[in-house]
Amino acid sequence: MKQGKGLVAFRIHFADGTTVNVTAPNAAIARGDAKRDHPGVAITKVKVLKGEEV
Repeated sequence: MKQGKGLVAFRIHFADGTTVNVTAPNAAIARGDAKRDHPGVAITKVKVLKGEEV
């Protein structure tokens, strides 16, 4: 996976079945960004997207 400026692509899974892709330096920041954009919905899983160029 090619990484630019230390960013990694993550897929965030929510309890309601939706997902969102977020680019961030680490999983904690990705989780915070996703939570800010989807308030009130619990995050169930955070995965690194392998093979995705950032």
